[in-house]
Amino acid sequence: MSLGDFAVSDTFPPEYKFSWLFWIIFFIGSLVSLLIILNMVIAVMSETFARVQESNDAHIMHGKIDVILNYWFRIPSSYKNKFKEFKYLVLVDIDPPFDPIKDEDSEDRIRKDVADLKKQIFNIGYYQSKSNFNL
Repeated sequence: MSLGDFAVSDTFPPEYKFSWLFWIIFFIGSLVSLLIILNMVIAVMSETFARVQESNDAHIMHGKIDVILNYWFRIPSSYKNKFKEFKYLVLVDIDPPFDPIKDEDSEDRIRKDVADLKKQIFNIGYYQSKSNFNL
């Protein structure tokens, strides 16, 4: 049956009423086996992806070190002497504690912008009145 011999209906006796049940069970079994095999393929691929992702940072740092070493001759000797006392390169990544754009409401930003514009207009008018332009 699984090798393509679909002439199974001839093997049932003619008075057998439930030959359609065989086909339903066959298709359900085929779908379940297909889903199980697909799930196994996804599991293997996700394991491979996780393994590659782990070594990704190391490859990126290796590339950066290659760039630094390729341009080492361009670094002034005063900086080279400072680097000699360090054994390792340290990467420091500073994240802001909050994002001011996300934390701030858009209405508050608009109000601040309008207030700034009012101040600028007031200052322009004030300085124009101070300077006595006689036209």
